[in-house]
Amino acid sequence: MEKMRNATFDMLKGIGILLVIIGHTFMKEIGPYIQAFHMPLFFMVAGYFFKYKPVKDQVIRDFRRLISTLFVCRNYNDVDCFCKGLQGNRRDRPTLGNIV
Repeated sequence: MEKMRNATFDMLKGIGILLVIIGHTFMKEIGPYIQAFHMPLFFMVAGYFFKYKPVKDQVIRDFRRLISTLFVCRNYNDVDCFCKGLQGNRRDRPTLGNIV
């Protein structure tokens, strides 16, 4: 049996994303008003879908996901810096390799 998606929460997430964009675009004019409720909106929607998972399983899953992302970004950055070095356009800028 397939679960039905609740379109209300999809719309709330979409509205929240639009409010973040509008709030950051017009920060001085309406940003403070939007920022008063867009994060609580995200927390309420996320809390509705929260499912308890054992901490050990969650930490292992998050670590694998984050380390793979770090590996991809690090390799991309190294290749990018290497190619710019070959072109003679290398600037002294902080890289992920210098930070990690």
